[in-house]
Amino acid sequence: MLTATAEHKSIARSIIGYRSDPIGFAVNVLGMRPDYIWHKMVEIAEAVRDYQKVAVKAGHSVSKTYSMGHIIVPWFKTCFQPSTVMTTAPSDTQVRQQLWREIHAAIVGAKVPLGG
Repeated sequence: MLTATAEHKSIARSIIGYRSDPIGFAVNVLGMRPDYIWHKMVEIAEAVRDYQKVAVKAGHSVSKTYSMGHIIVPWFKTCFQPSTVMTTAPSDTQVRQQLWREIHAAIVGAKVPLGG
């Protein structure tokens, strides 16, 4: 059985492998339950992985904010260091109170320390 420190080191060594697998990163590093990830989240994550520019149609309950906060931003920021991730939304409130809250929750809840 691995100690917490040994497990952290093992995961850190494998981080580079997650560059092509944002969903694997979400499950194995961030601790998301696989049954909680639905096909639209996978589509968004894979589009961000595969294309330089991605647009997601607006709509309610599509998981755009959750996907960006809990998968995309932590995955990109961790796997493509050094990197800067810029976040935008129609209002400052949406960025600060919704998106950044989701990003914070994902980072704090990760299986390994990801930093801030």
